[in-house]
Amino acid sequence: GGSVSISSEIPDRVDKVLRSYSEGLKQLVYKNHPWVVNGWAKVQLNATELSRAYGLLEFLDLSPSLRNAKKVLEIMGVWSVHENVEKYIMQIRDHFPAEVMTEAQFLLDNWKTLQD
Repeated sequence: GGSVSISSEIPDRVDKVLRSYSEGLKQLVYKNHPWVVNGWAKVQLNATELSRAYGLLEFLDLSPSLRNAKKVLEIMGVWSVHENVEKYIMQIRDHFPAEVMTEAQFLLDNWKTLQD
């Protein structure tokens, strides 16, 4: 996507510390999403992670808003500018192991000759 990562510009140790806040930042972004509020989401909110995210935004002198949490995730390169939050909330994968992709391709290539 159009994310700008600072990962290559900061020491690995700092990057690792920042990334340790990513789960809480993600939760801050989606905690008021209707699917979460109505109990339809597959992800669960974690008060400890949320609290850490609020603390990080406070430390960075940013208001604890959805917009600021998303921006920090984008700058860290964790999420893209156009990240599909619903995909994350429902835990829908879009990356699969190579063996799964190989099997899928085999099925696509041979569907006419395979027996049920």
